[in-house]
Amino acid sequence: MKRLFLTFFIIITATIGGLHAQGNEALLESVKQNTILSWGGCDIVQMDGVEYLVAVSSVEVGTKKLPQLRTVAAAKAKRELLLMIKGSNVTSSTEMTTSEEVTVVNGESTVRTVETYFEKIREEADGFVQGMAPLGMWYSDDRSLFFYALYKSIN
Repeated sequence: MKRLFLTFFIIITATIGGLHAQGNEALLESVKQNTILSWGGCDIVQMDGVEYLVAVSSVEVGTKKLPQLRTVAAAKAKRELLLMIKGSNVTSSTEMTTSEEVTVVNGESTVRTVETYFEKIREEADGFVQGMAPLGMWYSDDRSLFFYALYKSIN
C-alpha cells in the first residue's frame, strides 16, 4: 500500500512540476530572444498579461563545473537586479593564480603551467531579491558563456 501511495505521489508531483516548467519555458524563450536580456542585465518582461522582473547574468565557463557556474551566476543575476532597483551592495572580485609544475622523467623535464581562478562574491540582498526564483540556464552557442536567469512576478 505504501509503495502504491509513493508511486502515485511521485506521478502527481512530476505532472504538476512538468506543467509548471512548461509555463516558465515560454518566459525563458522570451528572455533568450530579448535584445536587452539575452546577454545579461535586468528588465521587465510582459507575458500573458503578467509582468515579470527578470535578471540575467553571464559567466565565462572556463574550467568551472555546473554547481560553481550556478552559484556564481545566481549571485551575479542578483547583483544585476540590485543595480536596477537601488544600486548595488554586492562586491565581487576574481583572483588568478599561476603555478608551474615540473615533472622529471628519465632525465627530461616537462613544465606545465596551471592557472586557477577564484571568484569571491559578497552580497547583502534585500528580501525581494532573495525571493527571486530560478527561471532557467543556458550556454552560448560556442559553450564559452553560461547564462542564468532569475524572475519574479511583479503584478
